[in-house]
Amino acid sequence: MIAPEQSEPESLPLPRHSLRAIRADVDEATLDQLDGFIFLSSEGWNETLQHRLTNSLTRRPRPVKVANPDLVAPRGDLLTLEPGYFSHLAATATGASLEFFGKPFATAFEAALARLPGIAPARVLMVGDTLHTDILGGQAAGMSTLLVTGHGALKGMDIQECIRRSGIYPDFMTTSI
Repeated sequence: MIAPEQSEPESLPLPRHSLRAIRADVDEATLDQLDGFIFLSSEGWNETLQHRLTNSLTRRPRPVKVANPDLVAPRGDLLTLEPGYFSHLAATATGASLEFFGKPFATAFEAALARLPGIAPARVLMVGDTLHTDILGGQAAGMSTLLVTGHGALKGMDIQECIRRSGIYPDFMTTSI
């Protein structure tokens, strides 16, 4: 499990013996022993760890499951590199198999809709602040969509121009909720 130092892998709904948190001091020999990777967070992840992971996956390709497929995320006045970015780097360099579990991929929306049996997806409103993950993912799942523009990645941008350039049109928009 690739996650911050303070993560608690035992809190995940998986067999306890199957998870081990990858810490900053992990070496390639340890990585080589693992059967696969779950990329939860890029907090604390760095070029050295990425290099070790890539080397290990080159020697022995294994699956990489990515719980946060974002490439970047807004943090204050900057963008941070996220697990989607690092996992794509590793897959490009090694041919590793990636499986995504967050927006905009279907698994995230299927999980939400499964909690609403008997309700048509079009009657469910996906509310989000990004066009490519929230709105596109919601539309692909058949949901109605609401784009929030007053915070997040689109804050302060020309929203209509972003929509025009992306070709992703939300059903509704608001500055805040």
